[in-house]
Amino acid sequence: MKKILLFLALGVFTAYSLFSQSVPRRIAVGEEDWRLLNEAKDLFYAQDFGGALNYAEKSRASRQQECTWQAYVLENALKKKAVRLANDNLTNIIAVFKKDGMTDELQIVRRYFDKFGEGLFKNSYSALIEFVVSYIQYPEADSLIGNIYIHEGEYTIASDYLKRALKNSINLDIPDEKYGILYDLASLSKDTGNFDDYEAYLLLAAGDNKRFMDENFMRSMLRIISEDTDVAVKKFFELYRAGQPQTLRAFVELGDFYLKKGEGVKALRCNALAAIISVTKLEEVLERRVTDYSFTTFSDAFVRCADFEDIVNWGNESGVWNAFVNLADSAASAGYLLFARKMYGELSVCVPEPYWRKVAAKRLVD
Repeated sequence: MKKILLFLALGVFTAYSLFSQSVPRRIAVGEEDWRLLNEAKDLFYAQDFGGALNYAEKSRASRQQECTWQAYVLENALKKKAVRLANDNLTNIIAVFKKDGMTDELQIVRRYFDKFGEGLFKNSYSALIEFVVSYIQYPEADSLIGNIYIHEGEYTIASDYLKRALKNSINLDIPDEKYGILYDLASLSKDTGNFDDYEAYLLLAAGDNKRFMDENFMRSMLRIISEDTDVAVKKFFELYRAGQPQTLRAFVELGDFYLKKGEGVKALRCNALAAIISVTKLEEVLERRVTDYSFTTFSDAFVRCADFEDIVNWGNESGVWNAFVNLADSAASAGYLLFARKMYGELSVCVPEPYWRKVAAKRLVD
């Protein structure tokens, strides 16, 4: 086991040319990767892209140095006979650390337990060291650098950094930031005319949605739409709910993409789920804000949303109102004209955003 651990530790040191005979230096207060990254973000939002790049690279170097030190400390602990005799059992090794007052080692273990949970390491000390070695990758910094290069028009370099951020997304402090990386890659692909990759990145995000992957649920939704009656619209929004709003953008964009390509079934599936995710989210928010609120119809929910500027802005930014019109368009394209006309009629009077009310009204008379 020690031979494997030593190989892992040496691998990270040599990979970044940081290994030497001297003990790796711990990052000093003020030099932490997160602190430098925050400075980089501030400069980025101030449109000082050169300064942002400088601090983002410093944050990556800080992460490398800190992880190198941590891997060294954990591997060096194997010099103690009691640690070796624990035979890779992390629980027993922690007990040795506590008994012998090995505070650095304990702090490192606790840091990773707090961030990622004990279960990730399966009670294996070697697995913990292997993860520390991999944690040298800093996807938050790579994502920011990718966006800096997008602003500079260096799309190939930007793509490389964003792909690396996605590859190492397990290291993200906030796991849902993975979706931001996927959407950045999708947008970059679209802007450079690579529509196959655009679709692929959106599908990666969509694939995380449990409802989308539940074929029985998806078929059931489409079955209600295919009833093609006025009542079917009310029934549709009463019966179905779907969470994971971080995937909403994927369905909004895929629904629009497939609709424009003439891929009717795919468009209907994506637009239907986008509408249901939106209604689910709006219902949750309205229940918190409106006393005794209970969902009745999507049009009633939209009317109530108009009282809250932040909800209206969220709907605009997230493409919610567009998705509802696209659902009606998809239904019409599939031949479900009564369902589509019912939706157009309600959307023409209830959407909080005037532009989309006008679009729905125009569809109604076309």
